[in-house]
Amino acid sequence: SLRRSAGGGLVSLGPWTLEVRQVSVTALCGKSGEGKSTLLSLIGEMTLPYSGSHSVPSHLRCYYVSQAPMFLNGSLLFNLRFGSDDIPEDIALTRILSICRRLHMSQYLLTMIESSNEDARSLGLSETEKLELHLARAFVANPEVLAFQKPLASLNDHHADSLVDMFKLHTATRGLDLEGASHMRRPRTVIFTVSSMRAAKQADVVFIVSHTDVHKMHDDAELDTSLC
Repeated sequence: SLRRSAGGGLVSLGPWTLEVRQVSVTALCGKSGEGKSTLLSLIGEMTLPYSGSHSVPSHLRCYYVSQAPMFLNGSLLFNLRFGSDDIPEDIALTRILSICRRLHMSQYLLTMIESSNEDARSLGLSETEKLELHLARAFVANPEVLAFQKPLASLNDHHADSLVDMFKLHTATRGLDLEGASHMRRPRTVIFTVSSMRAAKQADVVFIVSHTDVHKMHDDAELDTSLC
C-alpha cells in the first residue's frame, strides 16, 4: 500500500497484489488518478511502499522510463549508450542505429548520432526527436524488465503501433538486434501504462488499476468501463 499527496492531503492507495510474468508485454490501465502511474513507479523502484513489500529478483535489472525525455551532459551517442552493456563500440553503434531506425528516426538525426560531439541538450531537438531518443536508450540498455510511463501518449496511431511491436519483439527475442542465440539470454518483460483502449488491447496482459485493487482484465467491456 502507498500514500501520496493530493490536494494538500494524503490519499491512500492499495493494498495492491500484483504478479507480472516474464516474457510478457503487460499494460496497466485505469481511470485518471487511480494510481497506475504510482504503481509503475513502485515496480520501477522509483517509489517505496508505505507498507507491504515489493521485489524484483536480484538477477534482473529493472529500467524505469519516465514519460518526459531526459538527457545527460554529453553527445547523442553518449546518451544512447548510457546504461548499456559493455560491448565493443562498433557493434554497439550498429545496434544503436538499428534500434533508432525501428523508431522511425530521421536520417538527419541518425547522422547526428554518428558524427556529432555536441551536447545533446544544445541541439535544439524537437519534442518528437527527444522522445524517440529517450525510448531508444531504454532498448539499447536492454534490461530484463522495462517499465515505461505512458510511452504512447504523444504518438500517432502508426508510431504507437510500431512501438508496441517493438515491445513484443524485445520480449520475443530477449533484446533487440542482439547477436547470438536468443535462448541463451534471460527473458525480457515490458510493463507500460496506457490510457486508451486501442493501446491496451495490443498488450499480452492487461491489469486494471484502481485505488483499492489491481486485477487482470478478462474482457473488453471491463476495459471500456475502466477507461471511462
